[in-house]
Order: sequence, then C-alpha cells, then structure tokens
Amino acid sequence: MKKLILLLLMGIMLVGCGNSVKTEDAEQSEDIKISRIEDEESEEESSKDSEELPAEGEIYSYDDMEIKIPSSWEGKYIIKDGQDGFAIFQKASYEKEEGWGFLFGFYKSGDVVDESAGATQIAYTDSCVYYIQEPTDVTFWHEDEAISAEYMQMSHEKEFMINSLSVKADNVRYDAREYVLPMSDVKEIPEYILQNMSADELWIARNEIFARHGREFTNSYLSNYFASCSWYEPAISADDFDEGVLSQAERENLDVITAQENAQAEEKQYPKSCKFDEEYSFDLDGDGGKETFYISGREIVDNYAYDVSYVEGDMVSKLCQDNVDYFSLNRDEYYVTDISPHFPGLEIAVMDYGMSDDLVTHFYTYCNEGLYYIGTVGGFPFKKYMSRDGFAWSGCVKGTTRTDLIHTCYSYANWYYNYEEKKLELQDTGMYEMVPTGAHELYRDIEVLLGQDVSADKVTLTAQQIFFLETDGEEWLKVKGKDGTTGYLHVTDGKIDGVEENPQDIISGLFFAG
Repeated sequence: MKKLILLLLMGIMLVGCGNSVKTEDAEQSEDIKISRIEDEESEEESSKDSEELPAEGEIYSYDDMEIKIPSSWEGKYIIKDGQDGFAIFQKASYEKEEGWGFLFGFYKSGDVVDESAGATQIAYTDSCVYYIQEPTDVTFWHEDEAISAEYMQMSHEKEFMINSLSVKADNVRYDAREYVLPMSDVKEIPEYILQNMSADELWIARNEIFARHGREFTNSYLSNYFASCSWYEPAISADDFDEGVLSQAERENLDVITAQENAQAEEKQYPKSCKFDEEYSFDLDGDGGKETFYISGREIVDNYAYDVSYVEGDMVSKLCQDNVDYFSLNRDEYYVTDISPHFPGLEIAVMDYGMSDDLVTHFYTYCNEGLYYIGTVGGFPFKKYMSRDGFAWSGCVKGTTRTDLIHTCYSYANWYYNYEEKKLELQDTGMYEMVPTGAHELYRDIEVLLGQDVSADKVTLTAQQIFFLETDGEEWLKVKGKDGTTGYLHVTDGKIDGVEENPQDIISGLFFAG
C-alpha cells in the first residue's frame, strides 16, 4: 500500500502579531452563526422499567422518594437525611471517621438540572428533577483492605439503586438520564446553566428538543444517539419537520441555547483546518510573535520506509527521533489546535491511518525552535470527521479507542495534556462511553447484572433492540434495551457469562474487524 510520509518544510520567521496570512483571516471572517436545527454539514412518554426487582431488601422512604436497599447490604450501611434528600454511607468507613464511606445520595431540586459534582439526573416531573449523587474522590477507609473491598462491592450497586427509585408524584418520568435538559419542554433554561455546558452538550440539548417531536436527523451521530433513547420515535423527516409543533418554552429555550452556542463559537478560534503545501502564520510557541511555516507530504512506495527531508533541520529531525510511523497520511488537511487556551502555544495535529486502518492523530508542539511530538490520540477528533467536537473540553482531546470484546467497536476516551512533561496522557476512567452505532437485535431474553459485580442482582432484558452504552474494554459492557432496561454484561474469553450461545448467535450486527 502506498504511504504518505509527512515532510515538514518549516521556514521560521517571526512577524508582527497584527500581520496574519490571508487564509487565516478568511477563516476568521466566515459566518459562524449556528442553525437552530442540527449541524447538517457534520454528518411517547417513557415509563419506569416494569421488570420486577428482587423482593428482598429494606424499603427506605424520604418525602416523596422511595428506594430499595440491596439485601446484601444488611448491617453494612448508614443513612443520613438532609434538607433535599438523603445520603447513604458504608457503615465500616463511617465508624472509622464520621462522614467517610459516602456511597450515594438521592436528592431532588426545583432547578431544571442539578450542577452538583457527581450528580446524575434520573427522574423528573414538570416542576423538579431527582438525581443520584456519587463521590468524586476517595471517601472510604482505604487503609483496611476488607473495608475497601466491601465499599467497592457496595458501590457497584448503582444500577440497582437507580432502578429501585420510586417517586410518589404525578407525571413522573424515569428517563432523565437520556436527556441533557429533561425539562426543556416545560421550563425556561437559565443562562448560567448553559454557560457551564460544553459545545457538545449544547448541541445535543438543542437537538433533543426536536427529537422529542419525532424529528429525524441526517447527522449520523445524532441519529444513532437518539435511537438509543427509549422515548425517541422517529417519524418526521428533517425536510418535513414543522417548528410550529414546539411549545413556547421550547422555542424560547432554542433561542437561548443557540445564542450560547454562537457565543462559544465566536470565542473559540481553534482548531483551524490547514492545507498541505500552503504557508501559514501562527503564534505556535505563545511568545506573542508568529511563526511562518508550511507542511508538505509526498507519496512513497515502500510500506514501512520512514523518509524525512527538511530545510531547517531541527524541526523535522524531532519528528524522526520520535519514530512515528505514517501508514497512510490523510493528505486532505491537517489542523492547528489549542488544547487549552489557558496555556501558551498551539499544536499541530496530523491525521493518519494506522494499523488495521484505525484512525489516529499525531500531535506536535513548537518551542525553542523545534517541533516536539507530544502524543497520539485515537481517531480524528474533529467534528467534521467524528461528528462530536473533540476539543469541547479545555485541557484535553476527546478521541476514540478500539475494543474487541464481543465484537469490534469504538469508545470515546480523553487524552489530557500534561504540560510539565509536554505529552498527552490517556485518562483511565474505568468505563468509557461507546460510539453510538445504532441498534442491535437481541433474539432472546437474557439476564443482565445491575452492577459491575458478577454477584450483583439481575434483571431480565427481553428480546428487543438493544444498544451498547459503555465498556471498560476488558470484561464489562453496559447495555440498554429500547424499553429503557439497563444493565451490565460480563464477558469472559469472548462469551457472555450465563449465556451458552456465542454472542453473534443471539445479537445481530456483531463482527470482528481484521
């Protein structure tokens, strides 16, 4: 296969900050106003899951909330009531030091969304939202191995706790986790909430207003994302959709969400697309002056040759020393990025097709008259290619990682920029959100675990369309049925525990890429 090898010919000269090349000026002058409907250029009321949960376990009530405590927790927990809800602690840690051992809290709020750290909205009415709050730091007594192990096992009961929640109120919806803004159809969204949301969250929040009314989407990410929501029933094509069906609250919320998106877009200059063999001027090292450069690529026949020619020497030799193999360089464009506007300097991002044609992007930073490799991110983290904006969160790049658990699929992952060591580092989050690819058909009923523990309680996932939500890439898959039933599959040697058949025989659309 032909190789496209990156050939950096960078003639460096400092120019005045006010002098920008024509291409950059042209990009900045483009109309960036966002349509109120999906970005086309990037590519019935739900009810609580009716599956019967285990009968064992204590019922705990607070105001209009009621949850079921797992039977395995007997004698292991403490509950403390607060003003708007209650917190559950591991008894062993709490007895070591008061306040330790926090597992979960269940609360309600009159706001449209709760912004507390570790909060996940799980139910709502027209007037308030109910949410579960989890710890964002270590809260158990980690000096004792037995206490630590017990805490971790209890913390894996999150899905059991969420599924057991019952709210004694009118018109309760239990699908809040499937929305960014679950009450945007009935309540005005305060501007301060939108200001704390990422570009991705705003994009989805804007389009879920249309999705509520059955609008179809031409953007593949949005189409697959909403397909996994139990409440979404596509019925109206994008061309035929009439905004007249929207409520007054929805129309007003569209305006404020769109305004916030436009405000963010105006502040955000990067990433910028650049063409090979064209000259650009950017302040690459953040010293106030601009470096003028161009990047050129050329084809070679030898699959594994690494041939670099250069004019200025230092810059390109750094590329050679880092031993980055270019299998099939994306010749269409590369990008100049700003991973964090809070730190000086920019990055150069080069897209590549690596082993098995997996997409990767190599990042370089410029300092001391040299170009330094800082790491490789899986996928092409640009909205044009990934549909999502990989630079929506300051200080990190959201890319993708490949998983071959019961079939070949991809998950989103974050690479954070370690500025002291000048390198991108993959963040280990345990479970990773999977790239939505549409529905798989489950041919027969199976049982799924309500926690990431093989001894956790189970619920039946009936034969229906199912969606893969999260994975750790090693042994766990979080799945959800179209009816909203959610749970975990534990996978050992390519087979689902407790299921005799091979996954490919009971779930459609599974395959392993070469």
